Amino acid sequence: MRSENAWVWLAAGVMALGLNGMYQDGQLGWAHSEACRAEQYADQVAARGLQYVAMAEVMLGRSAESFGRTEAALQRFQGKALCQRTAMAQQEMAMAQARERMIEAQVQRQIDMAQLKMDKAGMVKIQKADLYRDCPFSKLVVKVPDVKADLSGLPEVQVPDIPEIPQVRVSVSHDPI
Repeated sequence: MRSENAWVWLAAGVMALGLNGMYQDGQLGWAHSEACRAEQYADQVAARGLQYVAMAEVMLGRSAESFGRTEAALQRFQGKALCQRTAMAQQEMAMAQARERMIEAQVQRQIDMAQLKMDKAGMVKIQKADLYRDCPFSKLVVKVPDVKADLSGLPEVQVPDIPEIPQVRVSVSHDPI
């Protein structure tokens, strides 16, 4: 029986850690909104409680001095809550900035890889053209091997269709003119 209870508590702890991690990463948007609503509700209850305390102190005939101490204690409580909210907001901003930097680095890496592949294709084209530089033919068609690049993360660019250029074959004779 005790081992079963231990497994249940262990599973509950692991689930709580997982949910906490997801909540901190911002994956549980509904939980964030519910936490904000609960926080607003707690602030409203604290403000209403301050009013009730003030009314009770006035009705019981307490001095303004004791009322001031109670109000100061509630103000300190609200100040601590405000500091916690500010710290959470700063943490969320830092996480969002870190995510933004990671995405920018990933996009830059993809752009660099595409540029590298385009440069490599240009080099192959130049090397093939150099092989046939001194060729007596007036027109030469060079087939460049296909280079496949993963450009799925880049924005799409519209390129107009270019009409096909007719090829002309020239027969070269080696007879004297």
